Amino acid sequence: MSLSPASPVKDSLLADFETTKSPEVFEALVQRYSPMVLGVCRRILQSSDAEDAAQAVFVLLWQKAGQIKDGAAVSAWLHRTACNVCCNVVRSRLSRTRHEQHAGLDSKTMSREPADEMLLAELHKILDEEVNELPDKWRVPFVLFHLEN
Repeated sequence: MSLSPASPVKDSLLADFETTKSPEVFEALVQRYSPMVLGVCRRILQSSDAEDAAQAVFVLLWQKAGQIKDGAAVSAWLHRTACNVCCNVVRSRLSRTRHEQHAGLDSKTMSREPADEMLLAELHKILDEEVNELPDKWRVPFVLFHLEN
């Protein structure tokens, strides 16, 4: 696979959505990108919060579609946004847990994952964070090839 810097063409669905704000066009965008977004959210959160986080990502896409400059960046933008939304969920969850423990709740009643699953979840989280830190030049092809096939 060659990673020559080509000028990406704007995603036609994104361009159509920007001009029309059509729910049908947006639904097609969601159909196209939801497997990748949901995969990122599930790897980072590993809970029922993943579906809510993925929905939040697409709400942000609806609101900020005009800020995405080129078509190839749609995947990268969605990946970065999914990572950021999930990190906010994790921060919120940790804060809530600290408050509950401080309030005297028994920490033994909280569910624990097996050590192997926790390690795998941490590795996936680190991978998504590292991909998120890549410059667009490398993140875009990585997301397109490895996360969207």
